[in-house]
Amino acid sequence: MKLIISIFILIFTQTAFSTSISVNDTTAQKGQRLEIPVYCDITESFVYLDTNNVFVLEFDFNALMLDFKGVVIKEGAIIVDSEIKSTTSLNNDNFRESKFTVEFTQEIDNANGILFFLEFEVLAGPDTLANVTPSLFKLRDYIIKSDFAEGNISIPEPVTETDKSFIGNFYPNPFHREAKAEIRFTLPTRIKISTYNLYGADQLYEFCNSDCIQKHFRLTDENGVEYNGDELLMDGYYTLEIKNEFSTLAAGIYLLVIETDYKVLSQRFVVIK
Repeated sequence: MKLIISIFILIFTQTAFSTSISVNDTTAQKGQRLEIPVYCDITESFVYLDTNNVFVLEFDFNALMLDFKGVVIKEGAIIVDSEIKSTTSLNNDNFRESKFTVEFTQEIDNANGILFFLEFEVLAGPDTLANVTPSLFKLRDYIIKSDFAEGNISIPEPVTETDKSFIGNFYPNPFHREAKAEIRFTLPTRIKISTYNLYGADQLYEFCNSDCIQKHFRLTDENGVEYNGDELLMDGYYTLEIKNEFSTLAAGIYLLVIETDYKVLSQRFVVIK
C-alpha cells in the first residue's frame, strides 16, 4: 500500500505542475532572421533523479514559411546550458504542421521569464501568417501538465511604392529639330532616355548613346537647374528639350522613351520635312 501511495505521489508531482509556456506574436519580413523568446511561468519544483533529468519541449510550427535554425543562448535567458540541443521533424505531407523539439538538463524550479530564444529565417512562401506553438512539455517520460500559448508571426507582403510619374505637356515642332516635354516624377529616381525612329530606315534606331544627354537632350527642373542624366532626380517637375546639335532629325515618327527605376514613360512625335 505504501508503495502504491509513493508511486501516486511521484506521478502526481510530475504531471500536475503549475506551468505555462508561451510564445508572443510578432511581425517579420520574408528573408529576415529573427530570434523569438519563449516565456515560462513555473511555480512548482520538479523531482530530479541522479541521472537522466532531460526536459523535452516540443513545438508545432509552419515549416513552409519558417526555417528553424536552432536555440540561441543569450544573456537574460533562464537556460544557460550549453548542451541544449534541438531536432526538427518536417512533415513532408504538410509542411505547415511540422515539429521541432528542444532538450536540456538544467534545473528550472520556480522559473519565470524568458526560457530561451529560438532562431528562424522567414522563407519566401505563400503564407502571411506562421505559427510557433509549444505543444508538449515533459521531464524524462513524464508529461508536465502545462498551459500553452500559441505564437503567430505575421509576414505581410512588402509594400510596393506606386510610381505615378507621367509625361504631361509635349510640344513637338514637326518642322524643326527640337521638341519639349514636361515631366512629373513622383518618386526619387534615376532615368535613361532614348529616342527611336519607328518607321525610318533604321527601325528602333537608338541615337541616344553614352553622351546623348549632352548632344540630344537638355533636362532642367522647375528652378532651371540642369542635369546631366547621372543624378538621382528628386520628385518634382522637369522639362526635357529634345534636340540635335549636329543636324536636323530625319523625317519620320519618333518614340521618346524615359525609363525610371519604377516604370517606362513614352511619347510619340512626328518630324516632317
